[in-house]
Amino acid sequence: MNTTLRRCTLADIDQLATMMAAPALAPAPSAAALRRALATPNVDFYFLFAGCTPVGFLRCNAGDAQSTGLWPDQLEVAQLYVAPAWRGHGCGRVLLHQAEQVAQAGGQTRLWHRGPADAAFLRATGFWPDATQTMWQKDLQRPGRRIGGLCLAPAAAAFA
Repeated sequence: MNTTLRRCTLADIDQLATMMAAPALAPAPSAAALRRALATPNVDFYFLFAGCTPVGFLRCNAGDAQSTGLWPDQLEVAQLYVAPAWRGHGCGRVLLHQAEQVAQAGGQTRLWHRGPADAAFLRATGFWPDATQTMWQKDLQRPGRRIGGLCLAPAAAAFA
């Protein structure tokens, strides 16, 4: 599969809004809310394309743009979406790899995600849940290291 990543710009509002209107993401934000998000420092959106077709997107929040300001050394994976027809083709891994690249370029040592998620996918990509299983984290300096709680085995080992 030939995929490409591209950072979203203000010119992408309509395309991003269409993708965010997917049933799994309802309710979709307004165009004005997307415009504000795209213009916010430390917020980055990326499209994933298969050929010319957008098949997913990623939203990363850093620093004071995170939904919680508790972890300045971490990058929030605020949204990660892959169209249903493209799931199971490695698209989510490509988007998470982009998040890792953004974090490393910004000096962040961990990724975190909160909210509804595919637990099997997150575990397979090196994330570990907190005790409530609502917060998922990945240590970029020591892959497989669980942050807090019990660690039974590195996630990647279970899927190798």
